[in-house]
Amino acid sequence: MKKILVPVDFLENSFQAALYAGHLAAQARGEVWLLNAYHIPVQMPDMPISMMEIKRQEAAANMKNLMDRLRKEGGWPEGSGPVLKPQVREGLAVDLVVELALEEKMDLIVMGTQGAKGLEELIFGTHTTSVLQQCKCPLLAMPGGATFQGMDRIVFATDWMAVNNLVFRQLVGFASLLNAEIDVVHVVEPEEKYQPERVKRQEEILAGELDYAKINFHLIEAESVLDGLEDYINRSGAHLLAMFTHKRNALQALFHPSLTRRMSMHTHIPLLAIHG
Repeated sequence: MKKILVPVDFLENSFQAALYAGHLAAQARGEVWLLNAYHIPVQMPDMPISMMEIKRQEAAANMKNLMDRLRKEGGWPEGSGPVLKPQVREGLAVDLVVELALEEKMDLIVMGTQGAKGLEELIFGTHTTSVLQQCKCPLLAMPGGATFQGMDRIVFATDWMAVNNLVFRQLVGFASLLNAEIDVVHVVEPEEKYQPERVKRQEEILAGELDYAKINFHLIEAESVLDGLEDYINRSGAHLLAMFTHKRNALQALFHPSLTRRMSMHTHIPLLAIHG
């Protein structure tokens, strides 16, 4: 996790996302790329160049203030902590995030979101769900009001239908940097045809291949996947929810939009979406 990209709009949510990314990068001795996209919706042929330059200068000044605040609140004086790499570019935010993520082969994108409080019917910012659909690197969505509280326990939600070892290896790599426990949680709904022997065998194979001592497996019965995850997260005191994003098959089409996107609209702790 050497390169972390954080889109910033200089509001509090994106600052907290940048601070969170800074703590992760500090432990990984990595870089935090801070991207601000400024945009003038309608550009007339006779628009003075100075107007665009003013927008760029304003964004550059705000970026400097953001970096100064990050170093102060993160406890990283100049020359210590994560490397901060400011990027001020003209264009649409989602386009630039995807473009830079691909250009620089980012290991992780961290995005601040708006106003989620628990697993309620509240919606994250549209930028987050857009990037979640387009980018292939893991994306960590920070709900409004969330702050870095350490990372002792990660809950990974799975239905065991399409998860491959590469996904778990990405998760273990993330967790090992933070010395975190991984709780692999499978929620069984009342009508689900559950095959305990098959799942148990998958757990044993996976545990042997990953060779990570801090991984635990849990089976939960609940009326819905969302209810079961919410209850487990609250009881366990988890600091992060991780999920695997993949194309919906016929059964998963029942969860429209996909379960990961639904969780990105509901969770009150950061959500890590990993692509398989």
